[in-house]
Amino acid sequence: MARETNNSSIEYRPATSEDGENVMRLVISSALAVNGKTLHGMPDYEETLTREAELFRSDLKRGVECLVATDGSKIVGTIQYELLKDGRWSGCGSISNFFVDEAYRSQGIGTELFIRVCRTLDSQGVQGMHFFGINSKRSLKFYGRYRPRVLSRQIYPSFGGFKRDTLELFFPDLRVVLQKYETAQSK
Repeated sequence: MARETNNSSIEYRPATSEDGENVMRLVISSALAVNGKTLHGMPDYEETLTREAELFRSDLKRGVECLVATDGSKIVGTIQYELLKDGRWSGCGSISNFFVDEAYRSQGIGTELFIRVCRTLDSQGVQGMHFFGINSKRSLKFYGRYRPRVLSRQIYPSFGGFKRDTLELFFPDLRVVLQKYETAQSK
């Protein structure tokens, strides 16, 4: 399952419940970094990590999928996804906890994770995908390539009591996302 990126040692695989702490360590540290914070400055880090890892395992048990990118034994990227079955977004895909370790960014890892999820959902007949993403220049550039609809902007508490500036995005047609990706790859 390895794919050539700028870093040829990266492999992609489904996460397991044993990955809980490592996935959530990446998620928490990435969320804190948005606020210019580190794990060392976070009160109750170990308790938060334990709680979030248990929630991660619970999500896997209820059918949420997670794909990870690894460099050896280190998890350097993660994306969780599922098919929503209730409410406004019933029948749509949803992604969450989509992060790449800062030291591994700009190597195609995030794109590969995102496109693999889009292909998986498309193969299941899912047309659209819903997502809450961090509102930053970097993420807007990344998602902007695929022309999502921006539905709302929200600021809410994140790990460590910090605020997270978030955009609610909707990709109405996964085939358009995949076509844009294939067109960009062929250039």
